[in-house]
Amino acid sequence: MLFLGLLLFPRFGYGQTELDLTATEMEKHLIAPCCWSKTLDQEQSEVAIYMKQKIKQQLALGKSVDEIYGMFEEEFGERVLAQPKKSGFNWLVWIFPLILMPLGMFVLLKKLNLLTNHSESTTETMQSDIKNTVSSEDQKYIDQIDQELYRS
Repeated sequence: MLFLGLLLFPRFGYGQTELDLTATEMEKHLIAPCCWSKTLDQEQSEVAIYMKQKIKQQLALGKSVDEIYGMFEEEFGERVLAQPKKSGFNWLVWIFPLILMPLGMFVLLKKLNLLTNHSESTTETMQSDIKNTVSSEDQKYIDQIDQELYRS
């Protein structure tokens, strides 16, 4: 019964309060300024520990999540946010992949289409060149070999 309770209510099983859960979730959305490559939940540097404590402190004081993000953004710049804001020039970060992927697929399909058409015409040209350079008696043997090889 206790095991079932721990599975259904993991926050109580781990002894985390709502404040801790909110702080843990926020740590996933902020970049640690010590290395600018990991989020706070992955980093254990002094600056990351300071930021984690500051998050819990501000939540305990009743600040909202957005207010805390704004506070860190003012202190460290927009670079501290793990996801760029969806406004202004940053819209390109969100829209560019949506535009680039279909465009890339179109170019790729066009290129593959050209390659297959080119390879078919090249094969036909090579076969006609071979037929023109081979005697008629040798051509009979070549045709026979082709029939044997390409029989299904």
